[in-house]
Amino acid sequence: MSSQTQQFYEQNSHDLIKRYESADMSVLHQLLVKHIPLNSKVIDIGFGSGRDLAFLQSKGHDIYGIDPVKSFIVQSQHRFMGIHEHFRVGTFLSSDIPLDWLYSFDVVISIAVWMHLKADESPKAIETIKSFLKPNGIVILSFSLGARDKNDERHFELLSIDSVVNEFLSFGFKVVQVEKSSDTLGRESIEWATIVFQAVNENN
Repeated sequence: MSSQTQQFYEQNSHDLIKRYESADMSVLHQLLVKHIPLNSKVIDIGFGSGRDLAFLQSKGHDIYGIDPVKSFIVQSQHRFMGIHEHFRVGTFLSSDIPLDWLYSFDVVISIAVWMHLKADESPKAIETIKSFLKPNGIVILSFSLGARDKNDERHFELLSIDSVVNEFLSFGFKVVQVEKSSDTLGRESIEWATIVFQAVNENN
């Protein structure tokens, strides 16, 4: 995530939290229920308001998160009392992952973040995902499709489902499900792709 994109989220975090919490996430949440095994340990990379983590916690999952925006970290530490240590400042490109987090998660989710990565950053991001996952772990990735407003301060990479799928395949993942959906905040020009991947255990 570029510094300009991060700055946008820092400066607008209060309004964005309200916006995220108002979105209808029923379609995504149905996918989470379908693909996340019971009592999973789940990490959300770029968790924002903590909306999806709250849903997962209500389903009995052990939740963790990293986000580059400090105000999102503080908000979630208040929201999820008693598990402050589960939330840390970080990104897909972080190199300071706690050792006890490595290869310890059943599931990695990342919602509305992947399109903020520059093309040359995605290989490192996939390596980071792999470093979190147990063998045969699940990844659920949701990202926007199509061009954004040129006046938007944030960086948006122009992605396609095929380009993201092919890159994950090259890192030893298989595709479990692909879904396209309309924007939950009512923006007609934006579509969303959600892809469920599974890591392929080389020992299988």
